Amino acid sequence: MGEHRTHAGSRAVVEVIATLAFVLAVADGFRWGNRWYIAGRWAQTDEDLGHAMLAHAQEAMVRGVVLLLVAVVAAVVAWRMRVAARR
Repeated sequence: MGEHRTHAGSRAVVEVIATLAFVLAVADGFRWGNRWYIAGRWAQTDEDLGHAMLAHAQEAMVRGVVLLLVAVVAAVVAWRMRVAARR
């Protein structure tokens, strides 16, 4: 019975990690979009600043994709833990 509670606690931690990673990935998606838009605006007046902003936009996009992958992996792990606990 103690082992079942430990799995439930571990599963809860993994679910929190999945949820947090997903929320942060969505936030980075918005951050990427905003920076992409601003980079396009600045590129018309100051090309160097536009390229710098574009680099920041790409950084946000990559971080968002990595966080999304972490969220998917954590969700799969939590799902597998839930299935294993029911057996």
